[in-house]
Amino acid sequence: ARGRAAAERAEELAPESAAVALSLGVLEHYHGWNVAREERLCRLAIERNPKGAEGYFWLALCLGGVGRTEEGLAAGREGTRLEPHSANARAAAGWPFLFGGRYEEAAEELSAAAALGDSPFALWSYGTALSALGRHEEAIAAHRNAVEMTGGRYPHYSALLAGALAQAGRREEAQSALAELDTLA
Repeated sequence: ARGRAAAERAEELAPESAAVALSLGVLEHYHGWNVAREERLCRLAIERNPKGAEGYFWLALCLGGVGRTEEGLAAGREGTRLEPHSANARAAAGWPFLFGGRYEEAAEELSAAAALGDSPFALWSYGTALSALGRHEEAIAAHRNAVEMTGGRYPHYSALLAGALAQAGRREEAQSALAELDTLA
């Protein structure tokens, strides 16, 4: 609620800002779940800043997440074209494949994103694709790298690692990771 209030106040102060439109779109992505509004806000951010990859990044996630795979891939490709060395933009370009069940293609794109550098988002995304392919040990390594990169500060990454451990049949390690999450909670 505080984030939405801040973004709405920012919109009053800078009604033509691409960053504000995108902030509202991201809030919609995580908390509003009004896909039509999220898409509209991402497109507005792109219209206001056509040379920025961020609007395309979020549009790829939005469209891919609702089964509009080809449109999501096109948005992801444009974001990657604008920022070819951005691991996050490249990871977002891989998510429409993942959402569409095209796991081999997702793993290929997300592997390239993870190789670009310091992006826990790219790492856990890659780990998710590897898990979907049943490549559990590689998925564990990707998720463990994301946890280590962030110093264990993000429970989401630790939960993904625990899930990958469980999928690999490494029950004790998965339970230990779950116990750590319970402690943090």
